[in-house]
Amino acid sequence: MASSSALFDSVAPVARGGGDLELDIRQLAFTDSSGIRTFILLADQLRAGASLILANPSAAVRNTLTLVGLGRARNIEITDGKG
Repeated sequence: MASSSALFDSVAPVARGGGDLELDIRQLAFTDSSGIRTFILLADQLRAGASLILANPSAAVRNTLTLVGLGRARNIEITDGKG
């Protein structure tokens, strides 16, 4: 919760730039509703056709994201990343 607004404030300008936005979240050990809301808000900042890619989530974070159905959002992908 404490870092959600800082994440949004620092990443939103990049999200508005166009194209997909990939966030490597491998070091994120936990996310709550504030973090999930931030991911949704960031996805809403993307231009049409672009996706927010949440890459390399830990098992615990992936479980949370899956339970809330975030991967079913129209422009959010949860992936093991590219590297």
